[in-house]
Order: sequence, then C-alpha cells, then structure tokens
Amino acid sequence: MSSLVRGAATYLAAPIVVLVLWQAISMMVASPSVPTSTDAVEGMVDALGNPRFRSSVLSTLRLLGLSFLLAAVIGILAGALAGGSSLARRVLGPVLHLVNATPKIVFFPVFILALGLGDSAKLSFAVFHGVFIAAIVMMEATEGLNPRYRKVISAYRLRPVQATRLIVLPALLPYVVTALRLCLAFTFIGLILAELLTGTGGIGGEILRLMRLAEVERITGIVLLVMVIAVVPVMLLRAVEVRIRSRYAPNP
Repeated sequence: MSSLVRGAATYLAAPIVVLVLWQAISMMVASPSVPTSTDAVEGMVDALGNPRFRSSVLSTLRLLGLSFLLAAVIGILAGALAGGSSLARRVLGPVLHLVNATPKIVFFPVFILALGLGDSAKLSFAVFHGVFIAAIVMMEATEGLNPRYRKVISAYRLRPVQATRLIVLPALLPYVVTALRLCLAFTFIGLILAELLTGTGGIGGEILRLMRLAEVERITGIVLLVMVIAVVPVMLLRAVEVRIRSRYAPNP
C-alpha cells in the first residue's frame, strides 16, 4: 500500500507544480484578466459557497458518474470481444480508429437534434466521447495477449470460464485500468463540452453565465475546480495502473 501512496503522491505533485507556475506567470504579467492561482482558489471557494453552483456541480458529477459507467462497460466489453475475433478486428478496428480520430464536437448537433438540450444529450455525448478510446485499448490489448497464455490454456485443458478467470483477466487487468483512466478523462471532456455548448446547467453552464457577467476570478476558480475533478481520479488510476503493471508484468 505504501508504494501505491507514493505513486499517487508523485502524480498528484504535477498539479501543484502547475499552480506554482500559474502564480509566477500571473505575477509577472500583472493583469486583471490573468488572476493569480491564489485568486483562483478564492474564486473557487466563493463559488462553492453559492447553493446554485453546488447544485450545478452535483449535476455534473451525477452525469459524469453515469456516463463514465456506461462508456467504460460498453467500451471495455466491446473492445475485449472485438480483440478476441480476427473478423471483428478487421471490421470494427478501422471504424473505431476513424471515429476516435475525428473531433467528436462535429457530431454534437446530431445529439441536439435527436435528444434536445437536456441531460439526455449531454449524457449521450459524454458516453460517445469516452467509449471509443476504451474499446480501442481493450481491443489491442486482447489482440496482443502473449501466445504462451493460449498454450497454457490448451495444455491444462481449461474451460472457458476457468481460462478467463485464471489467465485472461489477470493478463488484461493492467489494460482495463488504462482503459478506465483514459475513458474517464475523455468522458469528462465530452460532458464539459456538452454543457458549454448547451448552456443548460452543470459546471459548463455556470462558466457561460459567469462569462456574461465578466467575473474572471470565479471563472478561473471554476476552471481550477474542473482541474481537480479531472486530475485527482485520473492520477489515482494512473498510480493503480503502475502498481498493477509491476505486479502482473509478464516475464520475458
């Protein structure tokens, strides 16, 4: 556990460095339009003191949790199934890579036309934004499984359930964590984009409202809060990923 804590602390040090650099640059610029990091912290605390903003944050977190769950489950299962079939890889692989490489913001009007401006459109777009990267990671991980695993399964005549539990899942576990980490980051990006474009609530809607009021400190405070929400779980997953890889790394 201590190594996990040390790993998490190492990754969480990056945001602290960003805040220090932010403070130094803003002090050198000395412009009202570039608040310092301490001003941003004060703006974040001030914003969190507003019941309306807290409600918006909870709305975003609720949609993030649901969209991440859907994107992760669909992407990981679809990618693992596709990676286990050469036909599925040939058919779905190019499609997954093509859609993942396309800026997904261009698809957002389709979601608005189909689902309106409510939570359904934001949720669906967030899932759409995160599901492909998870599927690609798992597809390539499953395809690249060490051939020795198949020999072990054949030699011990393991049933599919036994092979999955004893061989396949431990081998894929590091990649599952990688898929979760990337899926969470991409899903959160998609959700914030959807909120900014619809302006109908959530953290993105609050940013738009404060932009109209030109409240720079509160805006930077909300940006800081978004960074915290995004970075902390992603960095923790990265620390878990490193620990799992060191434990399950195959011998050469």
